[in-house]
Amino acid sequence: MKKRFICFLSMGCTLLALDNSKELEAIVETSNRIPTLISEAPGNISAITQKQIKLQNAKQMSDIIGKASGVRIDKEAGYNGRPQVFMRGIPYGTIIMLDGVILNDLEGEFRILQSISPYDIDRVEIVRGSFSSLYGAGGVGGVINFITKMPTRLEGQASIGYGNEIITNGAEKNLVRGYVSLGNVFLDHRLRVRASYAFNTSDGAYRVPAVAKGLSTGTNTDVTLNNGSTLQNGMMVGWVGRTAYLTQDARIKAEYDWNEANTTSISFNISTITENQHDPISYLKDSNGTVFGYDIKGSSGSSNSYYNPFIGSGWAGFRQEYNFLGSLSHKYYFNDETFLNITLASVNLINYWDDGCNGTNCSGPNKNVITEGKNSYIFGGRGSSSDNFASSNYLDITYSSQINKNHSIVSGFQARIMSSINERNYSSNYAAKQFWKNYDGTWSKDTSAAYTLALFASWQAKWNSYLSTNLGLRIDYWKNFNMSTFDITSTDPSLKTFDGSNEFFPSPKFAINYNPWAYTTFKGSIGLAFRAPNTRQMFAHAHAGDNQISNPTLAPEYGLQYDIGVEQRNPYGGIIKIYYYQTEMYNAIYKSGSGSIDDPYVNRNGGRSRFNGIELEAEQKIYKDLSISLNYTYTNAILLKDPQNPQYNGNQMASIPKHMGGFSLNYGGDKEGFYGSLQMKAQSSAFTSIANITPKFDFGNITERVIFNLKTGYEFKNKNYITLSFLNFTNEKYYDYYRGLGASFFIEFGGRFF
Repeated sequence: MKKRFICFLSMGCTLLALDNSKELEAIVETSNRIPTLISEAPGNISAITQKQIKLQNAKQMSDIIGKASGVRIDKEAGYNGRPQVFMRGIPYGTIIMLDGVILNDLEGEFRILQSISPYDIDRVEIVRGSFSSLYGAGGVGGVINFITKMPTRLEGQASIGYGNEIITNGAEKNLVRGYVSLGNVFLDHRLRVRASYAFNTSDGAYRVPAVAKGLSTGTNTDVTLNNGSTLQNGMMVGWVGRTAYLTQDARIKAEYDWNEANTTSISFNISTITENQHDPISYLKDSNGTVFGYDIKGSSGSSNSYYNPFIGSGWAGFRQEYNFLGSLSHKYYFNDETFLNITLASVNLINYWDDGCNGTNCSGPNKNVITEGKNSYIFGGRGSSSDNFASSNYLDITYSSQINKNHSIVSGFQARIMSSINERNYSSNYAAKQFWKNYDGTWSKDTSAAYTLALFASWQAKWNSYLSTNLGLRIDYWKNFNMSTFDITSTDPSLKTFDGSNEFFPSPKFAINYNPWAYTTFKGSIGLAFRAPNTRQMFAHAHAGDNQISNPTLAPEYGLQYDIGVEQRNPYGGIIKIYYYQTEMYNAIYKSGSGSIDDPYVNRNGGRSRFNGIELEAEQKIYKDLSISLNYTYTNAILLKDPQNPQYNGNQMASIPKHMGGFSLNYGGDKEGFYGSLQMKAQSSAFTSIANITPKFDFGNITERVIFNLKTGYEFKNKNYITLSFLNFTNEKYYDYYRGLGASFFIEFGGRFF
């Protein structure tokens, strides 16, 4: 008879041991909201353990998940304060959670993610496939849940590390990372408390080139390149500067068992991000020496415009961001198999960002773009902001009941209310320490809000020792409101308000698992998921030569996804998984119109696209503490229907490489002694527009790359450790919109002091 020993930690379970027939196998909660063995849970699931995180070179949270099959981090070229996660190729189709709290805001972003320290993470659950049936809007490609640590005794941990570029100007300079945590249990283990603080600071890297613009036939400038070459549009004339940053994150979490049936959890997180652009490199000169901008003269020789290529591009600038996350939950156990969980959570963003006026970008009433540009310099002056304020608040009620030993029902109710404000202001000094206090006029503002009310239910059935199924349905009522927009630089600067729209959306899902032999599992699933439009898609403003109008009645896009796969384990600590997946996206948003006054641009529903591919993963213990893991993803993302531009039908979707993969050779990591890993990550190039223009080795492109990282460390008997990492040690050169980081190193000391 099989014996099962379940170890519960924090929100759920980590491992479940089955003697004789299977090695330790992970248990996950994210796939169906109750603890379930991976071989019985729906979908292709990865569980990243604390040991695996320790062996990685994870500087930020996206580094933990970016090596998993089917997952791509867009613009992965070093520090990324606004990560976009593609699962199975689908943009804005991933739900990101922290301890079960959804981080996605109304814009589909989750900026708080990168400030959280990987040292706070106990494990990560990556669940691929459509999961709107459990979590609502955005769960088209999958769900990723980061689960944080909680103490089982008095625990203290601290670390400090330093890294730098190996080749001058090739990577981040003077990277410093620090972390400290303290946790303990009280009242006979009924009260568990953990607090932590982490920071990352760096002088940044040169990732954005300065490019000459504004020159046309009949114009000239007295400025040349350092070698005397005549300036031309498109020439690289330097680097806009390093993007220095400081991230800080402080969090506290507590759990209290009132009795055997009642547990209350509370957590609070605050993070800040500060960015600044500094130390530009210019290849421009005039008769007086190095310059950072140039007058553009007409045939008469008089100056008729001005351009500064080092500021105002929108790719670099100054940022001050605050993220706040709070959650309160209570779980009541009616008996060992039945519980009720109620969670209240709030995620809030305050983000200020600005950049200088470059001679073209600071227009508006009583604003002369040339004058504004000439009053802006690389060290400060006139500028323009792009600020974001978002709030996402929700109530989640989940009831789980085991009907008998083979059948369980999970049902619940979820209510979310979200708001978003995107605001753009003029600034008298864009480089001031508190630049947002120097605003002297708002030139554009979009506001929107939405709420969703949802009921969901999921039935998990184990019919016999071979066959299990999962059937789920969620019904969402989605409504947007408080919609307004204005832009004083547009042809119609007046404030416009809209009534918004509402939608009912059902999200059904069915999954089946078949285990014909002890180590073999066949899985299949089919489900419907949706994603709501964001403010960038709903609001637009007409300018001279670019006539466009808003469409706040945009409906959600929806995707029908199915997958089928096989997972083959072995008694020697190994597994091979292969999955085929396909998602048909319907009612997709596309841009219609020609941009004329009579036929303005407007976003509409009615497009269609297809995402299909293969995910392959393998893990195997080789000898004692030596193991290897490999993965490969093929993604074929195709536009099937664009009613406005049928010439693009059949083209590859933008930003999605067809091939991604890698391997990791690992040693040790869970006991005293040496440990480390050799990692490789590779991907093919990708188009950056639906026109499928061949990628170039230049800024704004996504090029192929093969990157090798090495990490080695030693853990002493007292749990102190030292590690040394070499990142991209072959100095592979690539672009992911930004210029990728070259070779660098990072050394770290740390350990437990309790």
